[in-house]
Amino acid sequence: FILIAGAIQKLFLIYHTRDIGSFRSILLLVAAGIPGAITGSYILTIIGNNSLKLFIGIMLLLATAAMVKNVSFTYKNRTAAQTIVGAAGGFLGVTTSFSGPPVL
Repeated sequence: FILIAGAIQKLFLIYHTRDIGSFRSILLLVAAGIPGAITGSYILTIIGNNSLKLFIGIMLLLATAAMVKNVSFTYKNRTAAQTIVGAAGGFLGVTTSFSGPPVL
């Protein structure tokens, strides 16, 4: 069910952003999110509730610290960067219900 809900969310993302930016870039982020979501689903089957709560807490703390410090990354290969961000978004979307790093 989680993978289906994630796929529906990604389809809405594609639809609502069809006029913003490059369709190819968005499609790459969504496609890269699929293996991340599958990995996240597998992780959910092997870890317990307490471990999941700890993971979510750590991810929230890291995201908060990064936002407070205004962390940003530069990249040389745009396709590789989009693939990493898409996979991270898929993984985090399934494991924590957060869609992953903001893509700006």
